[in-house]
Amino acid sequence: MIKSIFNIYAENDVDCIIYNTLNMSKTKIPNFIYNKYIKTLPNMPSDLVKKLNLSDFYVKDVNEDLEKRRYLFNSMTYQNVRLNITLMMTFNCNFKCTYCFEQSFDKKKHSIDLRDDVFIDWLISLIKLYDIRVIDLCFHGGEPLLEIDKIEIIAKKLIDFFEKNKIFYMFSMVTNGYFLTKKNCEVLKKCKIKKVQVSIDGTKDIHDKRRMLKNDNGTFDVIFDNIKNLYGKSKLIINSLFDKENEDNIKELIDLFNMKDMNKYIDIFCANTTRHYANDTGYNKYLSSREEAEIQLRILKYIMDAGFYAPYWLNYKICTIRQKGSICITPELKGYKCINGVTMTEFYLCDIKEIDDMFSIKGKHVGQTLDSMCQKCMYSPICNGWCTYEHYVTGKRTCRKGFYNNFAKSYLRLIDDEKYMNLSLLDWDKDDWEREYSI
Repeated sequence: MIKSIFNIYAENDVDCIIYNTLNMSKTKIPNFIYNKYIKTLPNMPSDLVKKLNLSDFYVKDVNEDLEKRRYLFNSMTYQNVRLNITLMMTFNCNFKCTYCFEQSFDKKKHSIDLRDDVFIDWLISLIKLYDIRVIDLCFHGGEPLLEIDKIEIIAKKLIDFFEKNKIFYMFSMVTNGYFLTKKNCEVLKKCKIKKVQVSIDGTKDIHDKRRMLKNDNGTFDVIFDNIKNLYGKSKLIINSLFDKENEDNIKELIDLFNMKDMNKYIDIFCANTTRHYANDTGYNKYLSSREEAEIQLRILKYIMDAGFYAPYWLNYKICTIRQKGSICITPELKGYKCINGVTMTEFYLCDIKEIDDMFSIKGKHVGQTLDSMCQKCMYSPICNGWCTYEHYVTGKRTCRKGFYNNFAKSYLRLIDDEKYMNLSLLDWDKDDWEREYSI
């Protein structure tokens, strides 16, 4: 038998952690076993593989690995059981964030009124047609809380249908947090919105320079005061985008959360600020793969040191473009395969007022089109290949191998520490759903 091409080996002077990105198996073996059998032997007899408990990390040949990978991604890409919908309640927003991809939208779209009855009828008909059993619906925007009344109408009607037909559902929301008033948070609780994501990019000085109101006034104080209104009603995820400017400031934000004893109520997710426009040449804070990996590791450690949960970074990733069952619906009731690509013809799928069955549309983006080099990369199950949207706006396919080369082994060593292993959610969807439904 041969070593799986999807194995990652994170060794130190004592032992070696082996992680397989395809089956998400992990083990730790003494260094002498790694050096004697794995590092030096290209092949290993199957009986020895079993004796060393390494069956999850060896295959008959490369074709077996590639067949398993192809089956995994086809299963995630073409499944009809689960439907993931991002519903843009409005194009309108009270913020003008410096990096927002929606700034390029035609201002006339801000006045478009979402027809909730048409959306509800379309969703229910699709569920009945394909006997869909799991619904993941995210209320998005613009700023979705500008349409809180419609959110309540949609949630109530769908909950009645879902519970009557025993359909598992998860309602979530992405909001800037400015309208998370006590009254609105009570509505969210009634609507069973279990997960709310709010972006805070550091403490007041930094955040207010990035995420300001349209009149240039700051937003940090209002958002920070609003957070407590969600306690016991929804799981709050704080999303902080980092670059060369604000790493230390994000740590100060985590300290502030910790000082307020918020680790009982919030999880923290941090990610690199990414390029949104092909002509975005004035932004000079983008990170190299090494810089991104090093900052990500430092911030993740800081998050967990403070006792907060952080998402597991080495699980499967497959974007909405490559998933048959994922769609973004705009206020004009048009479907797109990527929220970043909304209004772009390249990402347009259908008008749900005209086409009830979106699965009948042969979307040109759906499916795995990775080249042979990507398919054989050890990171392909957790990388998702290049970003189709980024490829469109920049004309380049950005390979993430440099990031994972600098990140994966150190991350595996980090979460192997008993202090951190219970704070890194192995499956963000499954485990987090269970925790949220216990609220």
